[in-house]
Amino acid sequence: MLIILSVLSMAIGNLAAIAQTNLKRMLAYSAISHMGFMLLGITTGVVSGDARYALNAYSSAMFHVIACVLMSLGSSGMILLMSRAGFEADQLDDFKGLNKRSPWFAGIMLMFMFSMAGIPFFVGFFAKFSVLQAVVAAGYMWLALSLPSCSL
Repeated sequence: MLIILSVLSMAIGNLAAIAQTNLKRMLAYSAISHMGFMLLGITTGVVSGDARYALNAYSSAMFHVIACVLMSLGSSGMILLMSRAGFEADQLDDFKGLNKRSPWFAGIMLMFMFSMAGIPFFVGFFAKFSVLQAVVAAGYMWLALSLPSCSL
């Protein structure tokens, strides 16, 4: 039941995040998806029953939570930093041309967004990869193979 709940959380969170034009709402729906991923790591530690697998699953879930918190704080901080008096930069259109206005801000925001998406060699990739390793170690290869389609 917990595995189904975590997969549904990832799928619904990601599908709802794709449709958003408001970055704050997109980050909120993305957090729902990330917590589904964390729940999956914890669930595989509970289900497998072996203490070694449980420790691996719990530590990977905690790594994923810490990475998600840092990514969410950083991207929310960038949204606040881009806002100015009388103007709130929370729409996707507000970030058009950001590379020409401020290449440093654009680069930092790019790193946070790539990390949230789990693009390789960013911290979000390693966090998701560690959870997937715990899922495979617990014996749920079928689940690990089906997750990349719903965890972007």
